[in-house]
Amino acid sequence: MPSLAAEDGTGQPGAVPTTGVLSLSQLARDSTVIAEGVVTRTESLDEDRLRVYHVRVDRTAKGTLDGEDAAVVEIRAGSSRPGLLADGVRAVLLLRPPPPLSYLAQHLPDGPHFAISGGRDGIISIANDAEAGVVNTTLAEAMRISELTDDTEIRAARRALAFAELETAHPRLSADALTLLRRLDDVTTLSADEVQVLGRALASRNVPAATRIGLVQLVGERRWKEALPALQSAVIEPPQVLAAVLAARAKLGAPADKKELQRYLASKDPAVRAAAIRALSTLPQPAVGELGRFATSDTDVDVRVAAIEALGTSKQPTAVPTLSKTFAEPRREVRQASGRALLAIGGKPASDAFVDLALHGGDPDTRKYAAVLLLVATGRDSPDVRRLMASNPSGEVRDVVEHGLKWTHSHQHDAE
Repeated sequence: MPSLAAEDGTGQPGAVPTTGVLSLSQLARDSTVIAEGVVTRTESLDEDRLRVYHVRVDRTAKGTLDGEDAAVVEIRAGSSRPGLLADGVRAVLLLRPPPPLSYLAQHLPDGPHFAISGGRDGIISIANDAEAGVVNTTLAEAMRISELTDDTEIRAARRALAFAELETAHPRLSADALTLLRRLDDVTTLSADEVQVLGRALASRNVPAATRIGLVQLVGERRWKEALPALQSAVIEPPQVLAAVLAARAKLGAPADKKELQRYLASKDPAVRAAAIRALSTLPQPAVGELGRFATSDTDVDVRVAAIEALGTSKQPTAVPTLSKTFAEPRREVRQASGRALLAIGGKPASDAFVDLALHGGDPDTRKYAAVLLLVATGRDSPDVRRLMASNPSGEVRDVVEHGLKWTHSHQHDAE
């Protein structure tokens, strides 16, 4: 299938959010009508609890209609979310009879009505005739696959369809490709041609960011090392894509080095800095000093939290002094991240830090929270807890230890 990226300079209108639960093959199999058309008008019924979209049908790929108009029902029940369709939208719709509800019988006018199979998943927006042709070809193959019975043949056909969908760079079709690939759990390697298709999809801004992130994560999860060139060609915007790429490369044994990460660490975008910081923690020799600098001095609290979490991931005892410093800060998210990081490092360095903070923390909340985490980490009868109690702690710390795991509501979730 040809890519649609160059067919229409106005960009793709079909970036409809999808759940990824059902593939187009499944939706096509369960649909009674598959129709291509344009929404001509929308009726609002029962104070907009119910909408009927009137679609002028230009082509049907499955089933038949009485006339050229399809009435598509959406039960909104007072929701404020955007409607499934809008006037003027051109789309291929996967349709089925609406549920047999007395509510619909009461409020709908006479005549046949349809519901969209899978909700938003059953909508494939199209911008032009070329795109419509590709979508209809894809659906024809999806319907063919839905009729197959041999498991080996089904899996081979789904794999081929997935990469054909990626090649189109169509938002909805590429999302379906991700759904198919996730289910093909026996794909252990990719061919050279498949890697090239994947690379083009990851380099396309027409492919939704959520789909690109899912594809990148799949590469890391499946350890498709041959797909590393595809990751290197990915468009790394928004920053969540960069984070996924860096994480996947680490899983493939080809992490970004410090030199490559420096340009991301210097970014003005906090989310980019946070992604680079997480990658620093996965290096063979984590940059504890640099992570500590971001943990204590970055201007964005989310970046500081990312650096604190990265220090925990590094499991380096040399990070404990920095984490003790950030633990003592009053901001809840910074203190909680510091506690989690110290627990992740564990061992005597973390226990010593908790004892010191429980004794010398600058405020009651710091001291109590440190005592709570010491109990969580070592147990009430541990030598570290006995050492704490022998050091004449403050009354609130003694109360925490003597009366069990009782702590302020603000930290309850973390201690659990």
